[in-house]
Amino acid sequence: MSCGTISCKAFRCRQTGRAFSRFLSVWLVWITLPTLCVDARTVAEWDFSYGMHGWKGNHHVTDLIHSRQGLSFTSTGVDPWIEGPAVNLRTDRLTKVTVRMKSNANSTGELFYGPYFQAGRSVRFAVNNDNDVYGRRRLSCAAAGGAAAVR
Repeated sequence: MSCGTISCKAFRCRQTGRAFSRFLSVWLVWITLPTLCVDARTVAEWDFSYGMHGWKGNHHVTDLIHSRQGLSFTSTGVDPWIEGPAVNLRTDRLTKVTVRMKSNANSTGELFYGPYFQAGRSVRFAVNNDNDVYGRRRLSCAAAGGAAAVR
């Protein structure tokens, strides 16, 4: 069990003819779904320096707050997670996610997406756990379709 503090800044979704663009922030967990086409539009955006925007954590998350630096929380258990509100995603779009975060906890992360959170709809990624440098990872997710959330 690795406990520590994690923080985020924003989350933005963009949709194009072929892909989607999202931005989530855990110490700046930035989810940007880069596009394959040039015509992108923002579907949803959360800037945690202005509020929680419906994001919540499970019972292994304490001190979940927003500030000018973004969203931050303390991990107190084996499987901490934060979850965002549902976003309507089209089924014919590829989803690319960029996660940008800062952490002093575990060196791995996992992004779950879709109407239900399950292993088949998740992507694992490495995290810089030096609590000093924002790490950025680009992840590819299958099309979620419908009302989907990110955790």
